[in-house]
Amino acid sequence: MGLQNATLIDNQSYITPSWTQTGLLCFNLAQNIISKKIHIDRLIALADGGLTWSKALLDYLDVSKLSTLQVKFYQDIGKTNNRPIIVQSLATAVQNETVLLFDDVVDSGETVKIAKEYLLMCGAKKVYTSSLFIKDWVQTKPDFYAANTSSWIIFPHEIREMIKLLYSKWKKERVSENEIKKRLVRIGISKKEVDYFIKII
Repeated sequence: MGLQNATLIDNQSYITPSWTQTGLLCFNLAQNIISKKIHIDRLIALADGGLTWSKALLDYLDVSKLSTLQVKFYQDIGKTNNRPIIVQSLATAVQNETVLLFDDVVDSGETVKIAKEYLLMCGAKKVYTSSLFIKDWVQTKPDFYAANTSSWIIFPHEIREMIKLLYSKWKKERVSENEIKKRLVRIGISKKEVDYFIKII
């Protein structure tokens, strides 16, 4: 499945996969996992990124148990904390379970690594890792992934958040509002969404 070409702005490239494209990536990921014929007791979604697509993955994999875990790493585009930290611990027991840890993007791999270590400490028998995207420079690849990219990914479930973040970033850099709108549309966000959310920021 082909994604659109990346848009480069100020030495940062962006891609904006649609709902349909991201859904197909989720299906492709599930097919890959199913082909390995592994039994999974529980899907654990990393919040916030893994939450949107976790229900579709549950369905594709025929898994009934879903839990969440939150690990914070990113602060801003291109900026991270030195080390990810667990800010929302696991609320359910996973002793002797084989679990699939899922996130939307694996960048350096540190977030997934910390989460996997934590789940093993919680008693999980086996932890498989998975993501929709990995970045080209990832140091520790997940066991399963659907696509790779070097671009900043703007998912369809975070349009308002990204418009707000990029608007604030470019305003500080003295970019005009009109130019900001043009950039956001060029990245792949619809003009209707851009006009609406900038109006209420």
